Amino acid sequence: MLDTAHRLRLTLPATRASVDAARIAVLEYLAPSRPTPRTIFDVELVLEEVLMNVVLHGGAGSDDADRSMDLVVESTPDAVRMVFADRGIAFDPTTAAAHARPATLSDAVPGGLGIDLVRKRSRSLAYARKDDCNVLTVEIAR
Repeated sequence: MLDTAHRLRLTLPATRASVDAARIAVLEYLAPSRPTPRTIFDVELVLEEVLMNVVLHGGAGSDDADRSMDLVVESTPDAVRMVFADRGIAFDPTTAAAHARPATLSDAVPGGLGIDLVRKRSRSLAYARKDDCNVLTVEIAR
């Protein structure tokens, strides 16, 4: 749903199925502004990593349909700004330690690199805890 400032606003259940629904809605919203393939890649990666973290780690169990997550997306000529909000467990990804790279392939363990990927693909990342909500603002350069 677009608001009066032409931002996309979504409220979704905190489920895995919502991640793909959000991805489709965001890509449809961005299409008229003709984002570059790199912008699309970065937006999809950040969107999936952040929303999956909410789904898998934001509450007591995964796919908790009683929880919801909000997303606001705004497209400007030089950036795509996404604001994620949820009432899950307080977590500030901006202060989370970066994961050390494994020395060998056999030392590699799947998972745990999502925050590092979000940091790498974002122009800016800001977190606030407001009214018992995690609010993460991510800006991706166009």
